[in-house]
Amino acid sequence: MVTLRWVNAGSFYSDGWAKTRLAKMVGWRATRETVQVCSENVEWEHVGKNFLQCADEWINWMPAGGWQVPENAWHNGSLVFPVERV
Repeated sequence: MVTLRWVNAGSFYSDGWAKTRLAKMVGWRATRETVQVCSENVEWEHVGKNFLQCADEWINWMPAGGWQVPENAWHNGSLVFPVERV
């Protein structure tokens, strides 16, 4: 299980389903992709539409649609996924 909190330092535009890499697991990789909605302090129209995702060794943030993410937005969530040593 991985629990994380990410606060983006500056505003940025993200395309729908584009992955923003947050972390890389070293020595481990997920044996299947996992996606989970994250909680965020963003405008109402974007709440519940953004996800944390793990695939292979990468943990990512992904929005369902393109939008301008405001500066200092926080993104919280947990992912549970099986791993194997690499």
